[in-house]
Amino acid sequence: MEFLRTSYGSKDLRDQTASNMTEEPSQSPPQESKIYKPLMSEREIIPYEINEDGLMESIDGVTTMMEWVDNRINTLPNHDLYGFRLRDEQEKWSVWKFFSGAQTQLLINETIAAFSYLGVTKDSKVLIFAENCIEWLLCQHACDHLSAVQVPLYNALGVSGIELALTEMECDIICISPGFVPKLEKAFASESISESRKKIRGVFLLNTFDYINETVLDAHTALMKLDEIWTGSELPAPLTTTFTQIYSLLPNPTKPPRPPFISPRENSKLRGIEDQRYVCPSFTKMQIESARTILQNLMNESEHPDAPNGKCFVHTFGEWRQIGSYKYRLAPLSPAFKSLEPVPLPIIPPTPTTVFAMIYTSGSTGKPKAAILDHRSMVVTLGSAKVRGYDFTTKDVHLSYLPLAHVFEKLCLQGSLHGGSSIAFSSDGVPSLMDDIKTLRPTFLVGVPRVFNKIYKSAKDKVENLAAPIRALVQSAMKTRRAHIDKTGRFEHWFLDKTILSSFRNTLGGRLRFTVLGGAPMSTKVKEFIEDAFGVVVLEGYGLTETASCTHVVRSYRPIPEPFAIRADNAGRVIPSLMAKVVKVDSEVAETREENSKYFLGELCVKGTSVFTGYYNRPEETKAVFDADGWFHTGDLVYVDDNENVHIIDRVKSMIKLSNGEWISPEFLEGLFTLSPFVQQVYVHAGPHMSTPAVVILPESQPLEDELKKQALSAKKEEGGPIQPKAVNAGEDGHISPTQDFPYTASAGEEEVKKVILKDLRRIVAEQNLAGYNNPSQVILAREPFSIENGLLTPTLKFRRVEFVKQYFGKDAPPQTAQPRETPVQFVPSPVLSAPIEGQAEGSL
Repeated sequence: MEFLRTSYGSKDLRDQTASNMTEEPSQSPPQESKIYKPLMSEREIIPYEINEDGLMESIDGVTTMMEWVDNRINTLPNHDLYGFRLRDEQEKWSVWKFFSGAQTQLLINETIAAFSYLGVTKDSKVLIFAENCIEWLLCQHACDHLSAVQVPLYNALGVSGIELALTEMECDIICISPGFVPKLEKAFASESISESRKKIRGVFLLNTFDYINETVLDAHTALMKLDEIWTGSELPAPLTTTFTQIYSLLPNPTKPPRPPFISPRENSKLRGIEDQRYVCPSFTKMQIESARTILQNLMNESEHPDAPNGKCFVHTFGEWRQIGSYKYRLAPLSPAFKSLEPVPLPIIPPTPTTVFAMIYTSGSTGKPKAAILDHRSMVVTLGSAKVRGYDFTTKDVHLSYLPLAHVFEKLCLQGSLHGGSSIAFSSDGVPSLMDDIKTLRPTFLVGVPRVFNKIYKSAKDKVENLAAPIRALVQSAMKTRRAHIDKTGRFEHWFLDKTILSSFRNTLGGRLRFTVLGGAPMSTKVKEFIEDAFGVVVLEGYGLTETASCTHVVRSYRPIPEPFAIRADNAGRVIPSLMAKVVKVDSEVAETREENSKYFLGELCVKGTSVFTGYYNRPEETKAVFDADGWFHTGDLVYVDDNENVHIIDRVKSMIKLSNGEWISPEFLEGLFTLSPFVQQVYVHAGPHMSTPAVVILPESQPLEDELKKQALSAKKEEGGPIQPKAVNAGEDGHISPTQDFPYTASAGEEEVKKVILKDLRRIVAEQNLAGYNNPSQVILAREPFSIENGLLTPTLKFRRVEFVKQYFGKDAPPQTAQPRETPVQFVPSPVLSAPIEGQAEGSL
C-alpha cells in the first residue's frame, strides 16, 4: 500500500476546478493522461547518469548495492557505522556500542568467508528471519559481495507463509534469530518441505553477535580437516590440551592442527567487547543453546549432500565468522605467524541486473508473492531520494526499528548509510522505542501512522491537561512555529525549542530533524500537530514493494528556489528513475468522481529503472500487472494536479458504493478512527445495502474508564446526590483484564460505551470536513484483539475483510443492530506503544 493516501472525501474533490491533465483536448473521453517525466532541472543540482528514456541509471557512478556500501566504508572508515545497545550488570538496557566503518568491513569479510565456506555463490538464496540487528545487515552485505539473493521474512508471517517460502525458494542458508525458531519448527513439520530441507547448507543464529561456544567451535574446526587447510605451514608445538584432543579425532593426522590465531575471546576484545556478559545482549546462553538444539535436530532429520562434510551445522553468528576466518586466514594472527598471508575471498561483484532480493508481499488476496528486485532498482531509488533533497550527513543518527524485511525500512536505512550517518538498531522494537529514542537521541526516524498516532494522543492529552494559562501559551507557541515554517521553510526555532516547546522535543531525544512516514496514510491533523509541537519534519510520498518502495515523493523541507509546494496535500512528483501516467479504468467510482472534477482520474501506471522484474515463479501474476508496453499497473486510483503532483484517492478495488450512491473508503476511515483515544483497533464495514458504515472496535480501556467515570460524576452532581463513583476493579497496570467485570455495571453497560465511541468517531469525521455519509451508524465491540491467530489479519497485519464479514456480519456473527447485553463489556489492555505496526498491503510497501 502507498505510504500516503490523499484527497479522500467528496467535499474537497468536488471543489476542484483545475484543468484536465491530458495534452490536447478531445471530444471523446480520454483513455489515459500524458506521460509525466522527472524534472531535468533537478539533475542540474545533483548530477546523475540517465538512460535513453531520460531516467536515472546510476548516481555518483554507483550501480550496485555492493558499491553503495563499499563507498560509505572507504570514505569514512573511522566514523561510527552500525551500533546496538548493551546491558548493564543488572541486565537492564544501558549504553550504545558502535562499530566504525573499518571494524564493520572486517565483520563483513568474516561473514563473506563463512558464506563461501558453505558454498554460497551467485544466485544462491539466503533466507533471513530475525529482528533488526547488526548481523541482519552483515548477511545482506555478504550476499551483495557474492551476488547471492537475500530472501527476508518478517515476524508476522504465519507458519503457512514460512512453509511456502522454504518450499518455493529452496534456500542454501537460513539465518534466524533464536526468538523465531518456534515458528520455523512448526513450518518444518510439513512434509512439503522435505526436499527443500536437503538443500540447506548451514544455519546461522542471528542476534547472538559474539556469543561463541568454544567446545562446539573447536569440534567443527576439527571436521574442517585442518591438516589439509594448513598444508605447507610450519606450525610449532607445544599444542594446547584442547587441540591435542581434537587432533586425535582427525583421520590420519600428519601435522598439528592448531590454527595460528588468537582465541575467540581475545578476538572479541579487539572488537571492543571487553566483558563477555555483553557479547549477546538480546538472548541468554540457555536460550541460544536451546534454539541450537531444536534446529540441529531438525537438520539431522535429513541428508544435506551440498553441505560441507554432508552435514548441516547450526552455529551462532560469531562461531560461523570464526570458521570462515580460519578457512581464509582473516582472524588476527598470533605474533609468531604474522608472515602468513590471507587467502583471497572469492568476491563475485554483482551487475546492475543481478537480483538483490526477493521480498514477499502480504498475500491478502491469495498466497504471498515474492517480488524480484535487482541492484539497479534499489540504487536508483536511493539516488532519487538524494536528488529530492533527502540528504544525510555524518552528524545524523538513524534508529532502525521497523522490520528490515520490509523494503521501506531497508531503503531508508541504506539511504542514511550513504550520506555518512550512523545507524543503531532498536533494543526491542516498538515496545522499547521511546526509551531507545531518549537514550540514543536520533536525528532521523522512520515512522508509521500507528506510532505517530500514539505520540500524538499522548502529547495532545498533555496539552489538554495543562492549566488554562499555560495551555494557551503552548498553543500560541505552536501557532508561532507554524507561521515560522510557512515563512522560512525551516522547522527549528531557536527560542521555542529551548523554552516553551522544549519538553516536546526532549520526548523525541531533542535532536530529531525529520521523519519519513510509511506503511499507511496519516491524518493531516496529526502530521501538523507533530510538526508544530515537536519541530520535526514529516516527509511523505507513495510507493510499493514492486517499485523498491517509492514512485513519488515530495521534496525535503529546506530553503530552495522553488515555492514550498511540500505543504500541498499530495504525494509529490514522480521520482527521477520513473515515468508515470494515469490510465482510465472501468470503475464506477472513478466515473462518479470525475464528473465532479476536471482532473482526469484513473489508475496510476509507472515504468522505469526502479520497477521490479516480476514475481518469483509466478508468470501469470506477473503478466497480470504489466501491460504489453511494459507499464506496471499499481492498482491505485489517482489524479495529477497542475504541478504534476500525484493525489492518491484509494485502491481501485477498495472503494465501496453505499445504497445512497455515495462512495467511501474503509481503509481511509480506519486510519482516521484510530485517532480516537477510545480506539485500539478498528475495522470499517460497508456495502451496497448500507447508507452509512458500521465499525468493529477493540476499545482502549483506560481512556474509556476515565470518560465514563467523568460522565458518572457529572450525572451525580446534576442529580444533587453524593458523589460516590463505583471503585475501579483494575489490575496492577491500571487496565481491566479480559476476565474482570467492567466497573460501571449499573450505569455504564455496553450501550453507554458504544455511545461514547460513536460520538467521538463522529467528532473526527466533522473535524476532517468529510461528508455525513462517512459517519458510522453502528458500533460492534470486539471481544478479542484482531490477530493472525484468529484469522482477522494477514501476515503483514492487513485486514482479512472476508473473515471480518464472516465473524462479525455473517450468519453466525453478532447482529448488525446491536442489542443490549445482560453482562457488561470487558476490555483488553493496551500499552501505549506495544500495539503491532501496520503491515503492507498486497504488493505494497
